[in-house]
Order: sequence, then structure tokens, then C-alpha cells
Amino acid sequence: MKLNRREMVAGGAATAALVAGGAEAQSGMQTYYYVIVNNPVPGKEREYLTWYDNRHIIDVVAIPGFVNGQRFVRNETQMYPGVMPHLPRYLTLYTVRTDNLEAVNADIMNRIRTGVTKFESPSVIEPGTGVGYWYRFNAPEIKRVIPQPASLAGQKLVNYKHMVFMNALEGKQAEWEKWYDEIHSPEMLTGPGFLSSQRTTLAVPAPNAPIPPTREMVMFTLQIPEGMTAESARPVIPRSATPSPQDGRATRGYTYREIGPLVTHAAAVAKKATFTA
Repeated sequence: MKLNRREMVAGGAATAALVAGGAEAQSGMQTYYYVIVNNPVPGKEREYLTWYDNRHIIDVVAIPGFVNGQRFVRNETQMYPGVMPHLPRYLTLYTVRTDNLEAVNADIMNRIRTGVTKFESPSVIEPGTGVGYWYRFNAPEIKRVIPQPASLAGQKLVNYKHMVFMNALEGKQAEWEKWYDEIHSPEMLTGPGFLSSQRTTLAVPAPNAPIPPTREMVMFTLQIPEGMTAESARPVIPRSATPSPQDGRATRGYTYREIGPLVTHAAAVAKKATFTA
């Protein structure tokens, strides 16, 4: 099967030169989120889900350097409704740890070229919907320090990721990082169900992405009860008299709900060994 560049991105195989100050400039092992969002071909959603859950995520997480991967769907209700542009419906979130991201990218591409990573033919990914971003962890994880509301106790909880893309105001990068880590993330983590936040920075440019990435991305993890809307988990943050160092024009957040288990590298390698083709 011959794949065009966009299909490779959508399936989990984007590659590009690293940005200055990104992984290549960092010494030692680095941790990354590989964020892949796309839509199925209309009328082929069942086939898309079967391929992604039973084959593609296994093929990708089995690649050396990949730690795990998990599948999510854009939630029906968003924590912050009306955000534009919309990201595609399905998210696959990979965690990668490596001291050579270019080598990992090269391995991804080689496995596609040689057929080790299999794609459906015809493709079940809707053309033009695939977006792939590499973001490098650049700050410690921040965890919730206050108890969860008593109303969450004893309920069946559902896992969510809330991704926020943003930029610091020009000339305010250091000030923004301090504000986000010391003020804004702790404020967000007061929302019901919020567990942690991980700040990251763009590691690989994506100049041809249909939705261009921002320089910064923060991944929030939360668990809320079934039936509770994502908007209800939004924290109440008092308005500050001091302007924030964040560029509000570029800020957008998306809430995705877990639809598949966390697949570890060891489990993917073992499962891939059972594939006959």
C-alpha cells in the first residue's frame, strides 16, 4: 500500500527535523508525548476502530523507545465549549522515552516502508484529518494536593485527558513558565476530578499540519463520574488583576475520554509476536 505523507501522520508516522532547543539539544534521555488525532473514513468507523485497537496501536507501541499508548475519543461535552478549530474525533496518545528522537522517527518510517507497520488498504483514515505532534516534557509533573470532593466517592470514574495548547506572550517565556507551574496549574488542579498536569514544549515542527501546533502544550489528567459533564469539572479560578503572560489568542483546550486500555511496550511486543502478517 502506498501512503501519502498525511496518511502517515494520521496513522502515527510523522518525521521531521528537531526544533532548536528541542530533543536534539537536550542531553540524556528525554520523555515525549506523541499526539495523533484523526477521523475514520465516513461509514468505516467500525473498521477503523478494529484496525486501530487490534493492530495499529500494537505496531506503534512495539517500536523501541515507545513506553505506552492509549486511545481516546473527543468528549461529547467539552470543558471549554466552542473552542476552534476543532481537533479530529479520535486521539491516540503515546509516551516515548529516548535520547535520540530522530532515530525513533527513522524507525517509524522504516517500519512503514517495509510493511512491519501495517495499514489497511484502502485506508480507513479520512484524508486530510490526520494531525501528529511531538511534545517534550520540560517540567516536573504537578499533582493535586487537596482532597477530591466527597461527591466523587464511591462512583464509577472515567479517565479523561484535557490538552491545552498555548504560547507565552512574546518576551515573557520565563515569566509564563513560572506563572503556569506556580499559579495556573495548581488552580486548574482544584477542579473536581483533576489529578495532575504535565507541561511540555514542541519538539518537532509540523509546518504542514492542517492545524498548526503551538509552542507549549499542557496535558491534564482527570477522573470524573460517568454522567458528569466535562464542563462541570472546570475549576473556578478567580480573575486576577494582573494580566497573565499567556497569549490568549493561541490558547485552546480539548477534552478526550478514554476508550481503550493503556498498552505498554512489553505487552505490545508480546502481542505483535503473535501476528502472522
